[in-house]
Amino acid sequence: MIDKDKVIKKFLKKYSLENKEIIYVGDEARDIVACKKNQVLSIWVNWRYDIPEVAGKENPDFIAGTPADILEIVKSEQPNLKRQED
Repeated sequence: MIDKDKVIKKFLKKYSLENKEIIYVGDEARDIVACKKNQVLSIWVNWRYDIPEVAGKENPDFIAGTPADILEIVKSEQPNLKRQED
């Protein structure tokens, strides 16, 4: 099984990103857990793998019921995701 938290950490490092600059979209409770370990915002999509009762226990930052919901969430969070200039 993949340690998703380590994959996220490696991604952040590889692309020189801060944890507050990305949003992770996932369909499993372990996606939410991995995001929390890296202090990354999570969007859980409720049309794929885990059922709401399982994923909901991990308290995702956002829940998307449709792909359009993902777009709306990202648009609403965009000001918070901008990279800070030095």
